[in-house]
Amino acid sequence: MLFLCGKLYKISFTNTYVFLKGGNRLMKQVKKILAALIVMTLVASSFAVGAATKSPEKKKLDPTKTTVAAVSAEVVYTGAEQEVDVVVKYEGETLKEGVDYTVVKPKVKDVGTYELEAKVTGIGHYEGELTAKVTVTVRPGETTTAQEPTTIAPETTKAPVTTVAPVVTTTKATAKPKAPGKVKIKKAYKKKSAKKLTVKIKKIKGVKGYQVRVFKNKKKAKKNKKAIVKKYVKKNKAKLVIKNKKLKKKKKLYVRVRAYKVFNGKKIFGKWSKVKKVKIKK
Repeated sequence: MLFLCGKLYKISFTNTYVFLKGGNRLMKQVKKILAALIVMTLVASSFAVGAATKSPEKKKLDPTKTTVAAVSAEVVYTGAEQEVDVVVKYEGETLKEGVDYTVVKPKVKDVGTYELEAKVTGIGHYEGELTAKVTVTVRPGETTTAQEPTTIAPETTKAPVTTVAPVVTTTKATAKPKAPGKVKIKKAYKKKSAKKLTVKIKKIKGVKGYQVRVFKNKKKAKKNKKAIVKKYVKKNKAKLVIKNKKLKKKKKLYVRVRAYKVFNGKKIFGKWSKVKKVKIKK
């Protein structure tokens, strides 16, 4: 039965045909209603499929949420170049290499402590690029050299051959020197209009030189971030002179210094000095 326009109609189905007894004049209206219902059903289905297949939003690898570190802080010296494996975590969750990210791994070879850069690129559910510093120490190992067995035969007789056992010699790699001590700054000063800064320190024996950083802000100096001038002084002397146009006409400046040694072509750094305020002379 079908109720339309205040009247009750009887519907009978024969194969694929529909008959409305006593209501043939309403056939056109019925067809329109059925067509509208079909269209509404198709639209609703498309929205449901779209909602079900919508991909999740990708997470960006930014430094505040992502950490990158070496899998092992120490590796053993082998004499060959070695790749440093890293572990990447996003908000404390360990990500999978090749699934969540790709990485350009840093390499080390000689004995020493290194501060290296690893470039991480997000893939899959992650996006963005991140360059992070990782610290790795290559410690001395032991290398073993074996001599070939020596065969001695008698000169005039056919006596059995005598074989001398191989001699094994063990050679230790040169040990890495200790890191330099902490630098003590006696005073730091400059003229307001000058672009030259002088820092007087207490010399440390056995170092190759010093690294100097200059800051505009004391808080940033304590965190050792955003230095306006970074310079190496490649001599071991008590008076360090820094020249840079960025130092000119600055009202406040702060400085930090650390010493370094060179071993197998790599720098070994000591600890940073305390922050020292620069005296600005008129």
